Amino acid sequence: MLEAMLAYKRVEFEGCIIDDHVPASIDDSPWGHRMRAYAAGYIQALIKDVDKFS
Repeated sequence: MLEAMLAYKRVEFEGCIIDDHVPASIDDSPWGHRMRAYAAGYIQALIKDVDKFS
């Protein structure tokens, strides 16, 4: 995922990044809210880290 984010940075991608598939978690909702929140936070952290390479 980090390599993908670095590639997006190199080509100056300005679109949306959406988690398509997320892992399952015990006691999560049928829609996977807990793991979708985790995935969104992970993506945000990657974007912040990649921005440091500018």
